[in-house]
Amino acid sequence: MASLQQFEHLKIQLKAILVATNNFSDDNCIGRGGFGNVYKGELANSTGKTTVALKRLDRAFGQGDPEFWKEIMMLSFYRHENIVSLLGYCDNHGEKILVYEYASKKSLDSYLASNHLSWVQRLKICVGAARGLAYLHTPAETQLRIVHRDIKSSNILLDDNWNAMISDFGLSKFAPANNLFTFMVSNPVGTPWYIDPLYHETGLLTKESDVYSFGVVLFEVLCGRLCYDISLRPLVGLVREYHEQNKISELVYSNIRDEISKSSLTLFVDIAYQCLNRKREDRPLMKQIVNALERALDIQQCFIQPNHWMTHATVLPSAQVVGNAFVEHYYNMLHESPELVHKYYQDSSILSRPDANGLMSSVTTMTAIDEKIQSLDYQKYKAEIKSVDAQDSHQAGVIVLVTGCLTGKDNVKRKFAQTFFLAPQEKGYFVQNDVFRYVEENEPVEKTSTADDLGVQSSGLQK
Repeated sequence: MASLQQFEHLKIQLKAILVATNNFSDDNCIGRGGFGNVYKGELANSTGKTTVALKRLDRAFGQGDPEFWKEIMMLSFYRHENIVSLLGYCDNHGEKILVYEYASKKSLDSYLASNHLSWVQRLKICVGAARGLAYLHTPAETQLRIVHRDIKSSNILLDDNWNAMISDFGLSKFAPANNLFTFMVSNPVGTPWYIDPLYHETGLLTKESDVYSFGVVLFEVLCGRLCYDISLRPLVGLVREYHEQNKISELVYSNIRDEISKSSLTLFVDIAYQCLNRKREDRPLMKQIVNALERALDIQQCFIQPNHWMTHATVLPSAQVVGNAFVEHYYNMLHESPELVHKYYQDSSILSRPDANGLMSSVTTMTAIDEKIQSLDYQKYKAEIKSVDAQDSHQAGVIVLVTGCLTGKDNVKRKFAQTFFLAPQEKGYFVQNDVFRYVEENEPVEKTSTADDLGVQSSGLQK
């Protein structure tokens, strides 16, 4: 693909590397592996110093030379924000050293069981890693794709902003990119528990082998644990068992379980489980995985819950996106976990419902709203949503009008209209006003409302 002379501009003198690493001091060593040790260093340049990671080839590692030059070649031609950047190399005085951008947060495996990594952050990391791998599988600049062969959480690095970067290309292979199911015959290599079983059994390597490994990583992120642990059952077998029993939610890491939107979880699990399909042709393409994970992230960022909603969002979604996401999650929770629905409200909120005589009555405060919702026993009803119309309101609020049918245990179906006023707060929205009423069969439903129509006072919208 290229001659070694093409990489001369990346060459770094050993003297500079010795200074950067304090002569390969143990104090600078930040990792050890089969290739050799990894050091942190400050490398001088024209503008000052740059913090870098330096991987020093262990000369006793016989396969090191081919992997060394292969990684230089790959990272020189394949550049992407979710692929670790090669800054240079050293190949003199018997030393072979690769110099990379420094990933200050180190690798993903260190954070699987972190109490501080939210579901939104985990999704963003997964999206970034998926984008990087999708780029390797379908590069725009060349007809050659890269099959990584060693996708695992310890090879996904994280920078200051938690951006994911795929690393460690020593085992990677080039393959033609113009054939959907190109395969290569290769001695199976990789890390046990992550490696594609078909590749391990047959020696036939395809890009779908990476997809399988990535699926394992996705479940590590969801379950908050490594796929291998001497004190626990292997994760993939556990996932298959619980998925067949429709109990996968029981495997979700306890520290994030309560903050995950049901729809976000469903999308995530569906695409992750497809990655583990026995048949390669049944596994998704990486671009399909990217799309599914982005959708799961979008839904989660629109999941309206005071402690979690949009904590990490940078761009406010449209009123309709907010309305759709809110309705989806609100009604799921209303029927499955009504005891949690009051979290959508605040003490200043007003909830209005018809009494037994059809007269509207209202309650306020989260405690009273909780009691009212639970007394209505929505778990015995089935809601069929016909339409969701959401519009911007004053002071960044959102009006959401929902129409549909409610079917009780007696199978009697009644039309309803429910109007929410979602008021902004620091981390998203809360329900300021909630008005539910039954609609006569031929009664038209007005599709526009204003905050004034709902009796919302401006003072109730102040942040």
